[in-house]
Amino acid sequence: MILKFRPFLFFLLILLTFDSINQWSIFKFGNTYLSLFLYFIITILFFILNNSFFTQKNNKNFIFLKLYIYWVIFCFLRGLFLSDNYWDFKSLFFNTFGLIILVSIFTFQNIDFLKFFLINWIKIMLPIFIFYIFNIDSSAYGYYLIPITVLILFFNILSSKWKILLIFISIFVIYSDISARSNVLKFIFPFLILISNYFPKFIQSKFFQFLIKFVFFLPFIFLILGFTGIFNIFKMSDYIRGDFKINKVVGNRIVNENLIADSRTFLYFEVAISAIKNNYILFGNTPSGGNDSDTFGNDVGKILKTGKYKRYSNEVSILNIFTWTGLVGVVLYFFIFYKAVNFAIFDSSNIYSIYFGLYVLFRWLFAWIEDFNRFDIMNLTLCIFLTFCYSSKFRKMNNLEVKEWFNYFNN
Repeated sequence: MILKFRPFLFFLLILLTFDSINQWSIFKFGNTYLSLFLYFIITILFFILNNSFFTQKNNKNFIFLKLYIYWVIFCFLRGLFLSDNYWDFKSLFFNTFGLIILVSIFTFQNIDFLKFFLINWIKIMLPIFIFYIFNIDSSAYGYYLIPITVLILFFNILSSKWKILLIFISIFVIYSDISARSNVLKFIFPFLILISNYFPKFIQSKFFQFLIKFVFFLPFIFLILGFTGIFNIFKMSDYIRGDFKINKVVGNRIVNENLIADSRTFLYFEVAISAIKNNYILFGNTPSGGNDSDTFGNDVGKILKTGKYKRYSNEVSILNIFTWTGLVGVVLYFFIFYKAVNFAIFDSSNIYSIYFGLYVLFRWLFAWIEDFNRFDIMNLTLCIFLTFCYSSKFRKMNNLEVKEWFNYFNN
């Protein structure tokens, strides 16, 4: 089963990379129906290969991930009955695939297949990027190259040529479009994590354990402070001084953009008010529902001719999960990340698991700031980070065994 499907699944994931940057491409990859068909086939393969790739010995650690997958399927079924136009159904399928991509974590539990994917993706896609760079907008460079961030966390055991290459690629992504804040942070943070290698005693301290737990609940604290008007973390101009405006080329125009502008507060309020008004706080409005939006609703209601003044998805991951799956989905999503970080940091035999745990912790925080819920290479890479946290086989390796396992990049 593994040998039969592995090359085919890898080929589809290569196609997924091109599909992921379609919106920034000059030459488009397929269309809506081709994308949905690609997502469907990949998802089916993920489910099929679970039986071959996933070991049941580690089953108890995946209870929240399994419940999350079941809940997403339930929300999808509800959405089938609530959808009544083309855009509802389109959003239902695209948003559901964006949520259920986490099922890939089960498949990637076969870390030999995971290594196969990473090695061959880099061998094929890096050379192609040199030519493909002329086909996409600079803001998409980080999107295309996001699997590189996985390698950065193995920086200590990479050969000199790979270290130089990773540094060059990261600087290139950051410098190409510094206004693409999501990509910039996702390439910078892995390097910041490597600093923890110089503070091993701190990582083993009880204070560090407390700090990890505190950080997980930090978004909820900021949420309460924001809604009560005490402190809004998104209004950075209140506590950051200086001029952070840059000129950015958009099409044939030069646009002045403020890097610390508050573009999130109104989203939180629109999502919260919509949930209260329409009474879907607990179970969500399904992936087809979206939230009422005074800001974007006019475009959907009039231009798309749906008659529904809402927005089907937002730039903030946690807002989408709340809108589509309710508080139930948010709680399950929380525990997927919480368990992953705790496994990686407090139940591992190598430093690299700790690195992955810290990165997943960062992505939990970032889910409250940005991150689109899409079936794409960006979210697939997030699943790879989660896989390293959940994999008991990887966590049981010592540093030397990890180096031997990752030997391709040591030469």
